[in-house]
Amino acid sequence: ADSIDPFLQHPSALLRAAAIKVLALHWRLRGYTDRVLWLLACDEDSDCRRAAALSLGSLYEGTRDLSMGRELVSTLTRATESEDVRWASYNALLDLDGRGQDQRPLPTDPFDPARDVDQRIVSRYSQR
Repeated sequence: ADSIDPFLQHPSALLRAAAIKVLALHWRLRGYTDRVLWLLACDEDSDCRRAAALSLGSLYEGTRDLSMGRELVSTLTRATESEDVRWASYNALLDLDGRGQDQRPLPTDPFDPARDVDQRIVSRYSQR
């Protein structure tokens, strides 16, 4: 992890995305949660935001963690967010909620949360 950590701040978006995938998505190191949340909300590159969304789902798979779910719903419903990041956020939300891989919808273009997502799951994690 110490060798990969510096790449989280690399100028190359591909290296930042690869680093977070290894540390959080694959190795599931929860110590990187704050960095994942920052990438999800603030990174300028959609590949990094998509990797962050999927990583959050991996880190908190099956936990139904309300605060992490809210972060994913926020990204999922952000109208200015790219479709690939919104889809990744929804898939991560399904992971967090404990849904199996068999419940994954196929991406459609254009993405429409009202049509393409299970609103019961989204409402479970929406701000109240």
